[in-house]
Amino acid sequence: MVRRLFHLFIFVGLLGTTTLTFAEEIRYKLPSNGLVAIADYTAGDTKRPAVLILHGLLTTNRFHTVQAMKESAEELGFGVLAPNLSYAIPERRQSLQCTSLHRHTLAMSAAEIHDWIDWLRKQGYPSVILVGHSAASQLFLYALKQKPRTDVQGVVLTSLFYLNGPELGTLAPELKLAKTMVARGDTAPRKWHWAFCHGNYFATPQSYLSSMQLTRDFILQALRDISAKIPTYVIMGGADKRYARTGRNLLDQYRNTKAHVIIIEGANHFFSSEHEFDLQDTLSDILQTLAKPH
Repeated sequence: MVRRLFHLFIFVGLLGTTTLTFAEEIRYKLPSNGLVAIADYTAGDTKRPAVLILHGLLTTNRFHTVQAMKESAEELGFGVLAPNLSYAIPERRQSLQCTSLHRHTLAMSAAEIHDWIDWLRKQGYPSVILVGHSAASQLFLYALKQKPRTDVQGVVLTSLFYLNGPELGTLAPELKLAKTMVARGDTAPRKWHWAFCHGNYFATPQSYLSSMQLTRDFILQALRDISAKIPTYVIMGGADKRYARTGRNLLDQYRNTKAHVIIIEGANHFFSSEHEFDLQDTLSDILQTLAKPH
């Protein structure tokens, strides 16, 4: 309630004193794959880092968790970019279903992240802070592991888990089949067990197998490596149901890296309801800390 009243006071004050800044839709031909992708962009102070906010698995920049984080960064005057990963679909604006045809790969999505960081740098920002939700948090780690950057000033990872493990429903026979198909150049899509897609993830073996790189061990090692070089924050919901499969000792493993681990007690994977404001407050504090001159 306090934060809602604060938003109202800010809104009324802005109406009386200045012109409100709104996001504009950006259509950008991605250098890495030639596809036109969509992003929401709010211009901000180019003397400070820009904030790149990325959505979770198969969703878009309209997802409520992303919108809440975007609002927090905009209120602080940051330049904010919230793109949609293309998932190999030009101008994608809609979320995908498990049963959609998936042809994108992990490497393709990582390359798009670097494309958008480069786009922000061309707008005049000295550096970029990455803010990811759920699978985007994993993707940021993968992208920075594959291609380290000196212009990323901070990384904020919310609801960070992993995508490959028998405890998550990954089936060893399917992994073996996918590797066999890739080895013989077979690109025929089929249905797989993956993440929350229980036997109906319709994808090429190349697409499916690429995501299998995101194991628990990979995420932990990438978090150790990246947090040792870049200020990194991990924000987790204390009541996330995914701990039932991963175990809560995952949080201790995160704490054993150099990342700053913050638990929002009572929050679920999406920081729904009143916990959305807790997420906003936490992110605001982190962004202001990361934006301070070093």
